[in-house]
Amino acid sequence: MSLTSAILLAALTALSLTLAFLRLPPAEEVARLRRWAYRSIILIEWWLAALYLILLRADGWSWSRLGLWVDAREWQSDLLWATGVTLAALAFGELCWRLARHRGWSGRDLVEALLPRSPQEKRLALGLAVTAGCCEELLYRGFLIPALDEFFHVAVASGISVLLFALAHAPYGRLGLVSSLGGGILLAAAFLATGRLLAPVLAHIAYDCYAFFSGRLQTVENYTCTRMNTHR
Repeated sequence: MSLTSAILLAALTALSLTLAFLRLPPAEEVARLRRWAYRSIILIEWWLAALYLILLRADGWSWSRLGLWVDAREWQSDLLWATGVTLAALAFGELCWRLARHRGWSGRDLVEALLPRSPQEKRLALGLAVTAGCCEELLYRGFLIPALDEFFHVAVASGISVLLFALAHAPYGRLGLVSSLGGGILLAAAFLATGRLLAPVLAHIAYDCYAFFSGRLQTVENYTCTRMNTHR
């Protein structure tokens, strides 16, 4: 491994571990800063992904090694993997959401605070879903797995990438950590099976869109009202 790749690997690892210990403001403050949060995350992730892509390409990484290639003969395989991973991730995510709601997992209030309300916020949320799908898959699957594969068996490399991906979502509490752990396993499986980022990117975007636009906000508000009426 070259010095550049080693530095980028160490930097992404350090960033993920740092995020694991990050404590977000209370949900009420997060809700007030929702639009700012959308814009900031979009900007930071695209900047980071572009920086990594430029440096890795300059370091000799091919498009195929990063998973950034498409085989016209294999588009059906990509689509099948994207569909299967999306459905599995949605089922697991829904299970996590129900457990968080009924067992009081940490992070549920933060996730609820970040759900879009207005049309402008919904447009920003769509941009965030696309951003996360493209940028996070490039970093955690396209770069991290091949980089770690130089030191470990591919199964171990994939496991480390899934763990770091989950830790990067730890600021959203147990809900964010567990759901990202399960989702990360599925996305890594799609990348390893196809050797390309197309399937995990599509699945990631589809999952995030469902999380933002599935009507979960109305469910949250109805559940909150029901609990308030019950305690009266």
